[in-house]
Amino acid sequence: TVPERTLHHGGWSGSGYVIRDPETGAGADRISGGLNGGAETPCRPTLTPEAAAVVSAFAAALLASMLQGSALALGAEASFWLAFFTISSSGVGIAVQFPGIVIAVLALLTIFFIVYHLMQIMLAEMQLVTASDAPDCQCIIGPSPPECDCRITPVCPRPSQDLIHDTCADLIPPNREPGCDIRVESPRLGLDKRFDAISYDPALGKDCVWEFKVQDLSENRDSQIRFFGLTNDVAEVESKLKPIVDDCNLCLNYAIADPRQYTIYGDDLGLTALVNEYRNVEQCLRAP
Repeated sequence: TVPERTLHHGGWSGSGYVIRDPETGAGADRISGGLNGGAETPCRPTLTPEAAAVVSAFAAALLASMLQGSALALGAEASFWLAFFTISSSGVGIAVQFPGIVIAVLALLTIFFIVYHLMQIMLAEMQLVTASDAPDCQCIIGPSPPECDCRITPVCPRPSQDLIHDTCADLIPPNREPGCDIRVESPRLGLDKRFDAISYDPALGKDCVWEFKVQDLSENRDSQIRFFGLTNDVAEVESKLKPIVDDCNLCLNYAIADPRQYTIYGDDLGLTALVNEYRNVEQCLRAP
């Protein structure tokens, strides 16, 4: 079972799924990116030098005032104990009163760090983030600058030099850039992927990128095809391909030559729900 749509949380995009080997029962609960049970968002808002200077100056002033207050408190406490020892030889009061000094100092330091942290958050929310000349596109608060927009460029010639695969990728869509892969970059998501072809879909009114799988898997068992799809092809669609095309306002088409792989990926693994067009291209089947 796979989710109907891509999930977005902080700087992470993807989905969760369950991997199970039907023969052994072994498996794991995974999330996109190959992680097991949790993810770390890459977004860490960074203050500009001006904002960092404000935070530092405020922190220094706050810490100095607290230290001054602590020194006055300690001086008053010392004066009390000097008077106490003058009129009494008993030291019982030390065990009771001395922890109060430590607690007071710790409380002041705790307040300092809380106020310092809250001020950083406040400045980050005011969009005082990384300078626009070198933005961290995954951490921008508010509208992204032009350098964080998606980039779609042909890569010519294809590095694969696979005649059957490349011919099908050029003729079936048909590819608007024959002989070339299509590189799609999403700086905002920090993702970069080369697709096999690109074509225009008039019904959707936008470009669609294509992925082709033409290998003959007749020598593989169904369980092997299913497990490979969960851990590689379908997992990549969920964690990388779908987030990229959604962010860049593209659609994703998927073509598979092997009929068993086509059926297993589509019916068992739910690939049809993740792509715009799912096509069987048996005429492109490459010998094992």
